[in-house]
Amino acid sequence: MKKRFVSIITIVILIFAVVSPVAAFDGGGQLDTNITLGGRQWFTDNFSGLLGLTEKATGWFRTPLPFGTLSLEGGWTFNMNYGFVWPLTLLDAQVFSMRNTLDINLVKYNLPIKIKDFALDLNFGRFPLADITGMIFNQSIDGLYASIPFSVFTASAGIGYTGLLNAKTTSVYGIEVTPSASSVYAFAPGYVAVLANASAPSLIGGQSFDAEVNMFFNCNTVSASDHRSRSYISIGARGPVIPLLYYDAAFSFGFALGSENKIGVMGKAGISFFPDFLASTLSINTLFATKNFLPFTDLPLSTDGRIGCSDVLKLGAAASMKPTDKWLISAEFALLYASEEGTASFGLNVLQANLDAKIQMYSDLCIVVSNGLVIPVNSTSVTYYTGSVRAQLSF
Repeated sequence: MKKRFVSIITIVILIFAVVSPVAAFDGGGQLDTNITLGGRQWFTDNFSGLLGLTEKATGWFRTPLPFGTLSLEGGWTFNMNYGFVWPLTLLDAQVFSMRNTLDINLVKYNLPIKIKDFALDLNFGRFPLADITGMIFNQSIDGLYASIPFSVFTASAGIGYTGLLNAKTTSVYGIEVTPSASSVYAFAPGYVAVLANASAPSLIGGQSFDAEVNMFFNCNTVSASDHRSRSYISIGARGPVIPLLYYDAAFSFGFALGSENKIGVMGKAGISFFPDFLASTLSINTLFATKNFLPFTDLPLSTDGRIGCSDVLKLGAAASMKPTDKWLISAEFALLYASEEGTASFGLNVLQANLDAKIQMYSDLCIVVSNGLVIPVNSTSVTYYTGSVRAQLSF
């Protein structure tokens, strides 16, 4: 079934590639070079490090077709990693690995329909979607999504499938899938998704409100499957408090139903201040999730990827500014409270800091420097540092 679906998608893309040159089209791409250095347990005898080089080529294409618009985006990534311990010696068992990844994250046909005062926006194919919290479901999906604007709110609904995505670029929280190092594409765990959202922007005094129901029915056969279907009911609100001060809040009930049911809650809130100084932003934010809350997309909260959006409390502060038109500097500090591994004890787990700088050297060339540091505060966490220098060339 999956092979047949992939074959159909390939044929459709080839047909569009032949037809589109006779129509107006737009396209471009990006070359991305990223050098990373990271390591755990620095300044100890158990130190282990990783030096990595990633080369990524991404292309996008958009063209009008009868009644709508076709958009495509995909890329090829080459990754080379060298694992080591310190001090380096010829007798150490160093680890060297290479892998290639094909990622097609957008194959969308957009079809707007308008009959008198009735407007409907349809999207078919593969496209990115995110829930109102941004932490439960945030990835591409294959399927159909429709939006209908009304006088005071917009209603959206869709149905899709996750099992044709690449498991090397998309992961489900709590399910471990280990693709072969030699493969460029491996199928992700399969879920049928049913999504519904109602959004009322600037409803009262500039305040916006959202309500959402997302359901994911488990139909995957991977050996690591937890055999649970997942559902979420979420509400959110955002808007101004006073001039230059804005808030954003969301709350969600999560249901993971199967042989062992899990029901939990997750909430997040933040306040952002936009002073009239160097295009700056100052914010404080918090997020909590109970032990039995299982998000869908695996989106780690900790810099070392160890702590996810379950059984956690995060207290954070962030700031950004543009000293010049070509510079953007941002920093974030956070305390993460979580359970100690193998115990029932819940408490302060790590203090982490992230510092990023983006330099727009030319209109089509930018340099991004990122640094992340995790400072352990209990026996189950270890020191972790990662840094990277990335050059992005757009064309």
